[in-house]
Amino acid sequence: MDKLPVIDISPLHDLDIAKWKATIAEIDHALQTYGFMYITGHGVKKELIGKLYARAQEFFALPENAKRAISIDKSGGYRGWSSLGSEKLEKDLPADLKESFDMGIKLSADHPDAKSDNPFYCVNLFPEIPDIQNTAETYFEEVMSVALKVMQAMALALNQTQDFFDQNFDHSTSILRVLHYLPSEHKTHPDQPGAGAHTDYGCLTILSQDEVGGLQVKHKNGQWIDAPPLEGCYIVNVGDMMARWTNGRYKSTLHRVTGDLKTDRYSVPFFVEPNYNTKVDVLQSCLKPGEQAKSPPIISGEGLASRFEAAYNGEGLENDG
Repeated sequence: MDKLPVIDISPLHDLDIAKWKATIAEIDHALQTYGFMYITGHGVKKELIGKLYARAQEFFALPENAKRAISIDKSGGYRGWSSLGSEKLEKDLPADLKESFDMGIKLSADHPDAKSDNPFYCVNLFPEIPDIQNTAETYFEEVMSVALKVMQAMALALNQTQDFFDQNFDHSTSILRVLHYLPSEHKTHPDQPGAGAHTDYGCLTILSQDEVGGLQVKHKNGQWIDAPPLEGCYIVNVGDMMARWTNGRYKSTLHRVTGDLKTDRYSVPFFVEPNYNTKVDVLQSCLKPGEQAKSPPIISGEGLASRFEAAYNGEGLENDG
């Protein structure tokens, strides 16, 4: 019970969904029990992942004035660089000991959302580092494909049509984030975390992390368990929106990154979020006879925006996990 399950999702690439049955059952059990799982057999090449890390490390090694040229403040939304201490994920602790770079979906110039002032659909900002844009955009598309395949399995587990989630992700608000955590010698306060304890805001997170480790997940027994990097695996976890959609059947679980790192840490979470105007309402298949929905419906983008605001304005997040 002190280790997260590892699930091979390669059967999900088979066109015959009858062959998905065992994998669907494993995913369903993991997300009900832990809200977290490792996945292997995802198909994203190691070379692409390594290339993204190399470009990310080049970026974070730039002087601050070069990074500030693509600051999130200049994007008109949630894209670009956020400086050290910009984000506070745990209400009662200091701001996180990390900096980040965010990008979102690339929409065609004539797409209505691309012409709007919606902060989730603003133009991506990239530093002047050779091939970083192509590498990041390729990675975004490949991991989105993995996410949709996993959510197809989840939809079937929830007695929905296979494409139930797909139809809400054709111009998603998903965010690819690259994170640089600093070692503990840079702390400004003894209790400063790498990332404070929090639940993720959206549907799913697909996380790649380097060999340093430091991620911890809160078990239902109240203990924090380590979620170390495993070769060839992603960590996948449920966010608050998916928990709402499933009326808590799938768990949105508290997790954190320790502030006691001995060296720099890099990770790449991909936050899988629906189209902005998606109505997230409890699925009837997740309600037992006579059971009521635990939460009212929300508009996905509005819910996400409120969480971003709390994290970036210094308040920190209210977490009850």
